[in-house]
Amino acid sequence: MRTDMIISNNRTAMNTQEKVKIAQDNKSKSLEKLSSGHKINKAADNIAGFFISEGMEGQIRGLKKGSAGTTTGMSLTDVADGALGQVGSMLERMRELSVQAANDINSDEDRAAIQNEMNGWNEEINRIFDGTEFNTKKLFKGEDLFIQAGANSNQGMALNLDKMNTKILDIDNLDMMSNKSAGEAIEKLDSAIKKVYSSRNNIGSVTNRLSIANDNDLNMSHNLQISKSKTRDVDMADEMVALSTQKILEKSSMSMLAHTNKFKKGVFRGMI
Repeated sequence: MRTDMIISNNRTAMNTQEKVKIAQDNKSKSLEKLSSGHKINKAADNIAGFFISEGMEGQIRGLKKGSAGTTTGMSLTDVADGALGQVGSMLERMRELSVQAANDINSDEDRAAIQNEMNGWNEEINRIFDGTEFNTKKLFKGEDLFIQAGANSNQGMALNLDKMNTKILDIDNLDMMSNKSAGEAIEKLDSAIKKVYSSRNNIGSVTNRLSIANDNDLNMSHNLQISKSKTRDVDMADEMVALSTQKILEKSSMSMLAHTNKFKKGVFRGMI
């Protein structure tokens, strides 16, 4: 009879020890979740949830880089537009000088002074077109620039900046020394002004698209972050309850184990 009691008592002890171990393991998991803030800390916690959240994290990081790319792209277009704005103002001044030179009441000395100022503006325009750059890349050499604006490949847009200088604008040899040549200069300057403002319109369009892309990147990143949080982050209140439960189970199981061991010792003493 006592042998049966011992066997039964050993089984009870083993079951109780297993319950203690389970409670301790669950308590450790709860503490890990509470300390990290995540209910999924490794793939073993939730295989599907882990890989879903990792995929979201990759997209979030990509979108943040895409947003940074669009912001940098807008900085580039601001530099290009600013340079063209300066050139546009110079062209307007050159047109004023051409209108002035077209008047036959000008003396040769007057025309020479106008010509000298025109030549100076031409040099300055070429200096701006040749020297305007962004991150060491010259902007008015006729290159297409691709600006990454998303998290994945080919998610972006091309910025086509026309090659620009006074020769291409056909204003490199404007002559102010006669009414006729000054009149021809006015027509050439009108054409050059249209080209410059057309290029500015193109840049403005790209800037607007980059701004929209940036807002979209930030919006998607925000929503993905919320989804990732729901998938991976722990509910602190629920986990605190779970931790308290595991502590109670651990304590009660250990108490039961101590009682079982005490009972087993009493049985053994009775057999001696």
